[in-house]
Amino acid sequence: MNRHRLNQILEVLLFPVTDFKLGKKDILLQYYQAYHQYMKQNSSRRSDIVSKEKARKEYQNCQRELIDYLSVRCCGKMKSEDDILMLCNLFYPMEKMQRIMSEMQKLRQSRGLPSIDKENVSIYYLRKMSEITASLITYRDGTAAVRQWVDNQAEMDLFQSNSVYNKVSIWNLLCRITVPDVYIVMAAVDNKLGMEALYEQKSYIILADKLLNKVLQKGLAENHMHFNVGMDYEVVWLRYMNLRFLEERNGNDWEESDYQRLGFALYRCLAACYVEENDFVGFDRWLGRKKTEAMSGIVYTVVSGDINITVSNDDMWSLIRFYNTLSSGEEVREGDYLLDKVYRKYLEYKVSSEFIFLYQCYRHIRSHEEDTFFARSFLQYLRFKNTFFYERQEGHILQGLRYFQRKYGRMKSSAMGVMQKSDAMLEAFRFQAKIDCLKKLEIRVAPNVSENEVQQLGSEWTRKIIMSKLYDQIYEILYAYRRYLLECLIGVRAAWALLKEEEKGRFIGEDLINLVRRYEHENIRSAPALGIIFHFIKTEQSEDISDAYCWRSIGEGGVEKMRMRRRYFITDIAIALETMRSTVPGLDKYLVGIDAASEENAMEPWIFAQAYKLVRSHFYTKPVLKNHLTEDCFQRIQNIGFTYHVGEDFRHIVSGFRHTDEVLDEFGYKAGDRLGHGLVLGLDVTKWVSDNEVVPMPKMERLENLLWMWGVNIYQTLNIPVQLEILENKIMDIAQEIYEKPESITVKMLYQAYKNKFHIDHAEIADKVYKKCMKDGETDCVSCRNSSEWDSNKLLMTNYCPFYIQKYEEIILVPVTREEAAIYQKLQEYLIRKIEKKGIYLEINPTSNLSIGDFSKIKNHPIFELSDLQKNSDNHVMITVNSDDPAVFNTNVENEMAYIYYAADELGYSKSEILEWIERIRNQGMEASFIKHEKSVTQSLGEIQQIMDCIRKINT
Repeated sequence: MNRHRLNQILEVLLFPVTDFKLGKKDILLQYYQAYHQYMKQNSSRRSDIVSKEKARKEYQNCQRELIDYLSVRCCGKMKSEDDILMLCNLFYPMEKMQRIMSEMQKLRQSRGLPSIDKENVSIYYLRKMSEITASLITYRDGTAAVRQWVDNQAEMDLFQSNSVYNKVSIWNLLCRITVPDVYIVMAAVDNKLGMEALYEQKSYIILADKLLNKVLQKGLAENHMHFNVGMDYEVVWLRYMNLRFLEERNGNDWEESDYQRLGFALYRCLAACYVEENDFVGFDRWLGRKKTEAMSGIVYTVVSGDINITVSNDDMWSLIRFYNTLSSGEEVREGDYLLDKVYRKYLEYKVSSEFIFLYQCYRHIRSHEEDTFFARSFLQYLRFKNTFFYERQEGHILQGLRYFQRKYGRMKSSAMGVMQKSDAMLEAFRFQAKIDCLKKLEIRVAPNVSENEVQQLGSEWTRKIIMSKLYDQIYEILYAYRRYLLECLIGVRAAWALLKEEEKGRFIGEDLINLVRRYEHENIRSAPALGIIFHFIKTEQSEDISDAYCWRSIGEGGVEKMRMRRRYFITDIAIALETMRSTVPGLDKYLVGIDAASEENAMEPWIFAQAYKLVRSHFYTKPVLKNHLTEDCFQRIQNIGFTYHVGEDFRHIVSGFRHTDEVLDEFGYKAGDRLGHGLVLGLDVTKWVSDNEVVPMPKMERLENLLWMWGVNIYQTLNIPVQLEILENKIMDIAQEIYEKPESITVKMLYQAYKNKFHIDHAEIADKVYKKCMKDGETDCVSCRNSSEWDSNKLLMTNYCPFYIQKYEEIILVPVTREEAAIYQKLQEYLIRKIEKKGIYLEINPTSNLSIGDFSKIKNHPIFELSDLQKNSDNHVMITVNSDDPAVFNTNVENEMAYIYYAADELGYSKSEILEWIERIRNQGMEASFIKHEKSVTQSLGEIQQIMDCIRKINT
């Protein structure tokens, strides 16, 4: 199913549990009440006609309000208003709703309790979630897994599909509209399984079937994961709901969101205590009898959906006293408040408190449906939790990296807002290590160095400053990884105690050496080998067009006042990294690569070319390092790996092609290097042309696209189906619009200026041009740009001229015709052959690509064009499959493999073809990793300790 259509359907299905504001005004309940009232008006007496007409209008108004609400909720992409209403009536038919509401009313009355619609309807919504669970989740080999069959013909499937591919696609998106833990819990309760079904439960279900699982167990490599959001979403939530923040925050400077957080954290704690006490008198009565007025008032407020929560100082102290009464002394799992305070007896289940809490609450509701206030409070908790993640996890609302960056930023901020950076790192390692078949783990991190912090770029002193900050950052990462390795070796508590001793100033290196020797030959829990990749961030900077960044400033202070400053800054970081790798013994095995990521349209590849070219040059790369700490005192240094985000998000298809080709040709790429995403290489060209009749883009981007095509045609003898004269005329037409007095400019000159962008030393060229300008009497900017004498070097310098940068950034509309499809097809084939011949890997991230890229479903993913399943087909680009941003997309590398596995099955390939293909991709992922070898925990621990000791000596 098309991703946008599936998104619309799921938005309608899930809206009652994804908006906590519905606690105050439930649009669907209001619609039902109006419908129910209207249907009661069935008298034919004339005196009742007015009442019936009034009820009809109220029903229509409520229907109108529901449609308007869902239109906004579904981002205005619904097919029609009728479509919205049909979907709503499909999932929430009024007759069924009325039957359940009547059933609940009778149940409450039989217990002598008042019946309240807002409470009764909660049971209806939770039953709907139970239907979703029954349609999607089962148990296989003792683990929650996607349902791949129907147990009997009478069993209802809410999605009316027995296709595993459809169910996996539904699960993929459902996990980004709502968090999946409640469905996993519902499966356990609805199937009448005890809490033991939660044993070691992860925050995701298993998607791989037995055949796929057998292949994956041979080992997977994660080669494309951003470390800041590499943790489990559940970790963020546990810390967000931790009542311990009462001790850390001053209520006087709280914001509205802080009070909401307090309200639901308090509810979570009280609800857990209520169910644990087994005193099922009704949650509302229990609150009134057991707790203070302040606590009861806060819970009633959040349950009612009121966002205006206020807490007086006296009430705050009463909350702190309540918090202290639950104190159990030693913390058993940092950040997991309920496990530490209420659920300690369940530690043997090795599962988070959130799973226990959800299980206990839902089981209570199933057993005591008359406790409707509790059901309503639990539903409101789920709404708040889903709303929290809905705003942070990536759905299918907008394409492109700009929208994704907002989601990424929110999730990163949320994680950093509730835990220390070191804790976030540790949790990322813990989450990734839950993937049993993961053998190699590469993490991407941005250098913790600001451009504003350093001066005199290009100097040895500056690089030493940069190295000092990078050493600190690497040490912090290795410290977190070492802690995780220690947990694998001796357990969480013992590792925690040992590191506490280190914090007190006691050196533990000798302890670790003894531990390594002790456990060296024992069968202990495995851990993925670590590789760190530093990525440079592509961002727009407004100062690029300020007068202070004119290239002529070279005569007044060099690159410090020029736009090329950023180029030198990136290069300084790259050189610093390579210097560190050849200084610290063993660091080259862990600091394994560089990358450039973020908004592809923000910075052209030429900004990074200097850094990539130099970092592997003979000026900075050493082949051998002397190491006195090992028996063999000489150690070979492995080359740093290259990867680069490219061809994922582009304005024009030629821009995607050009950027890819520039990286391949101008960055010093060798066999075994990688490209991140590269979706443009497998894009359906005909469809792209059909969908993009006009493309808005900057003039310079258009000019360089044409120049690149011209160069490929002339120098690569590609013979693309375009008349050279027409192409050259288009180039010169844009040049006429941009340059002052362009009479001396030629296409060849423009092409040479374009290629000169990738020259290593622009400052050297700037100096030559400056001296020539001074000699020719062009002593200021005006005289320079009014010059009638152009050459390729002078054209290059316009990229550092505020006047010309503004011209380059002027937006034009570029028409795309059907006739151009053949040209683009030829260029695409040229790049595919080039990548195959060079031996370059593509890093594919299916869920991320589906969200950001221009295709509608997983089975339309370019991977099937780039890596054909059949041996006698055309394209066999080497592929790695990865997760990209686990917390944002709610996924992991194992499930990403499952998505393409089922998509291949849907495309009609045989199981043997698919399994052979999956094995090839799995193996390519392992071989493509910049981490050369799998390692035991003890081997990694020994190496990490040695590196950390060396860094400590260097950086103190």
